[in-house]
Amino acid sequence: FVDEQLKGPYLSWHHLHQFTEVLGGVEMIDTITYRVPFQNGMPWINTMIVERKLNNIFKFRQQKLEILFGK
Repeated sequence: FVDEQLKGPYLSWHHLHQFTEVLGGVEMIDTITYRVPFQNGMPWINTMIVERKLNNIFKFRQQKLEILFGK
């Protein structure tokens, strides 16, 4: 399934969630494409803010999934 921003802080946001059954479980793949305002003039916005937040979100989700389902 896909999350797509229609209105919000990003110029564009497309988050594809893929789930594939594999031996012994389910593989989850997230593909995110986005554009931030002022990306060309201030590239640090992406690195310092967006990428850091995304990494924290996915680390948190991975930790919770491992607690619930194991590695």
